[in-house]
Amino acid sequence: MLQIFVRVTDTIRNIHTREEAQDGFEYLLVVGGVSVAVVIAMVAAPGLAGPLVTAVKGAINTIPGITIA
Repeated sequence: MLQIFVRVTDTIRNIHTREEAQDGFEYLLVVGGVSVAVVIAMVAAPGLAGPLVTAVKGAINTIPGITIA
């Protein structure tokens, strides 16, 4: 069990020190921030969530070859 923990922490440490991993981590932070903003907006204005989802589904369905039920 300890070997698994050591291996995971070493892997995380190695990923964290690489340049391309830092770019990925920054994108992850941006996506997380946008997700939090979307959740806050949906809680603050619950009446807008339904029409917004319907509009997004309609826009996606206009893409050839993609259909969302």
